[in-house]
Amino acid sequence: MTFKKHRLGTAGMLVALALLTGCLLSGTFVIVISIEKVDFTTRTGFYYYHIDLSEEQDWLDHKDDIKDIDLVGFELWITNHEDVARTFSVYVDDDASLPDSNSSLTDVKSNATLVLDEFELDAGPNKQMRVTYGQSFKYLKNVETLKSLVEKGTFDYFGVSSGGTASGYTIDSARVIITFTAGK
Repeated sequence: MTFKKHRLGTAGMLVALALLTGCLLSGTFVIVISIEKVDFTTRTGFYYYHIDLSEEQDWLDHKDDIKDIDLVGFELWITNHEDVARTFSVYVDDDASLPDSNSSLTDVKSNATLVLDEFELDAGPNKQMRVTYGQSFKYLKNVETLKSLVEKGTFDYFGVSSGGTASGYTIDSARVIITFTAGK
């Protein structure tokens, strides 16, 4: 009887050690890209930004061990200063062909992937809107393509707005939140 207890105790310790080791070698990580860090480049009909996750420490530490991009979402606080409703769309691309100095809005719409389609902001003046992380999932499209680009680590973001003037709204704060699982 003592022999069976000893074997069961040893087996239990081995299982616990294996679980503990697995927990230490894998985990879920979050990267947040804040609009405060972003300096958009403007072209006729769109604005863009090159996103490079290699500057994020969690990305650097785990990029070779990524098992899954779990979620990509955003938080947004925006103010419309004009009495005109607006719509916003967002496209992403693999940073290979777009943008160059000759890129147009037509090029973006033809070659990039739409991930946010006609997000609406009511007419102002000073109409504020907040989208929480949880709410953002209902606005996103082509999420698998977006996750694939995030896993690659670099891609281009293209924003398109319509309605009102370019200076008629303020993005008070925005964050893209990426959750990924990495492990050995």
